[in-house]
Amino acid sequence: MLKLETEMPKFLKNVKIAMDDGRVFRDTIQGGFWMYSSAFMVTNENVRDLFNTLDLQDKKVLSVIGAGDYIFNSVLNGATEIDGFDISMFAIMYYYLKEAALHVLSYEEFMAFFFDKQDKRHYNETLYTKIAPYLNARALPFWDLVMSSPYRLSFIRRTRNSPLILIDNDYKRLFRVSPIYDEKNYQILQEKMQHASIRVFLDDVINIDYLKGPYDYILLSNIVNYIDQKVFSKVLKKCQGKLTENGEIKVYLLQMLKKYMQGYDEIIGFRNAAGMMLDDKNGGPIELRHADNCAMTKRRSSYDS
Repeated sequence: MLKLETEMPKFLKNVKIAMDDGRVFRDTIQGGFWMYSSAFMVTNENVRDLFNTLDLQDKKVLSVIGAGDYIFNSVLNGATEIDGFDISMFAIMYYYLKEAALHVLSYEEFMAFFFDKQDKRHYNETLYTKIAPYLNARALPFWDLVMSSPYRLSFIRRTRNSPLILIDNDYKRLFRVSPIYDEKNYQILQEKMQHASIRVFLDDVINIDYLKGPYDYILLSNIVNYIDQKVFSKVLKKCQGKLTENGEIKVYLLQMLKKYMQGYDEIIGFRNAAGMMLDDKNGGPIELRHADNCAMTKRRSSYDS
């Protein structure tokens, strides 16, 4: 079990060294994530269509943090209790920054600060001074260090991964894959965040036995693509034991390979996020033979049977 509080001093020391000498942390995404893996700028999944299949009203959720989209869309859709976990410290730091920004920034300011590289407000000090009072105490020392550096933009570019945003202004279409980036939904989310209970944990999915639940939904994103399948089968079994009677685990599959698709209770096909960004006409579940991605479900009922 990792703890943010105990890991932060070493993390901050290494971040300062990296900022001073321009070192890039080695990102081992193909062999699994680790504490210094880059954070995702936005989801690379079709979150909109996935969440349209979920009933999250007044539900308790366990979720990967990733880019934060799973957690924020859970709140938008009515979840009231959420436990988030991630092995990447950068993912957690960026999540806390978004969470704080939601409290105080307008929709236009939020989008400019995080996504518009052509805007002078992009990660600028003025907007950060508005955000900082709302930052979690765990994240404040990190962001004070980063934002006070003249090299902050280059450091931020090195610690964020954004495969979905390919050309200038693509961020304006993000709402097509993640509803929180729609202006009206952003404002609804701001209000709902005032009442949601969210806990954040630094840890790998294989080490979260201490998170007992029970949960109505466990959202594991696309972890299945980056973990040994025998290990992941054990993770799924443990997670099933954390579910409520009617609870479900959702696993998102980016690579539609048969070796990943065995033993699930249900599989629903979707278009991929890049396609949704370019053309919003054909959303919703589609036949697996036409799908780019899919969501796979494990239910509590199959654990008990």
